[in-house]
Amino acid sequence: IHIGYDEVYSYSFVPEPGKNACELENPIASNKRYMRTNLEYWLKNSLKQNARFFGVIRVFEIGNVYTKFGEELHLGMALKKKGGDVILELKGAVEQLLHGSGLVTFSEKPIESGVELYVNKTTIGSIKAIDKGSAIAEINLHALLPLIKGEYEFEPIPKYPAIMRDISIEMSENTPVSDILSAILLVKAKYIQDVDLIDYYDQRHFTFRIVFQSNKKTLSDDVVNREFDKIVKFLQNKFVLKVR
Repeated sequence: IHIGYDEVYSYSFVPEPGKNACELENPIASNKRYMRTNLEYWLKNSLKQNARFFGVIRVFEIGNVYTKFGEELHLGMALKKKGGDVILELKGAVEQLLHGSGLVTFSEKPIESGVELYVNKTTIGSIKAIDKGSAIAEINLHALLPLIKGEYEFEPIPKYPAIMRDISIEMSENTPVSDILSAILLVKAKYIQDVDLIDYYDQRHFTFRIVFQSNKKTLSDDVVNREFDKIVKFLQNKFVLKVR
């Protein structure tokens, strides 16, 4: 929604069977005889219907899909516009979504009319062009969510304010985010409360936010700057990088 996509809701039934589709014994209509195995059919229909009224259509749907082996939760995103590279724009939106979810290490493999997305050997979805000016992405949230490790911590609300410092770095070579985060924590700088990746361009350009906070006192800028400098020097010694 933040990047301009509108949510849509559609039927769980489709007129044509997908791979390993389930057929209904008593369909509600002749064009709704099968359970959907993906979100593509109705997303394409949404693009077609809205094209009569809008020059640019950006929609998404989160819903279950069904096969003979069970059901899975999927995310579908669809884009239609005149001019520009729609599949490249949609690819950027999907990457922004994955990065924002904390998943920055994933790969792409070319397929017919698009790319397939996977983490290690697990396929998490695909992005493909469906015609000139239209593209659809579908992410298997059932496969994706276990790969995203969330942070769940419950602590009393601190009495003293936090101070944040951002560090933007340019690596000399592709480096996993986990390696950089581990290095920051290895410094064992005082008063570090949290470290998060807040901006990501590619596997060489990152911005991290380091949160300093004490449970016993209000920290001064001098104290925080001294600990922050320790982190910067350690990273410069451990990696070949530029601090921007």
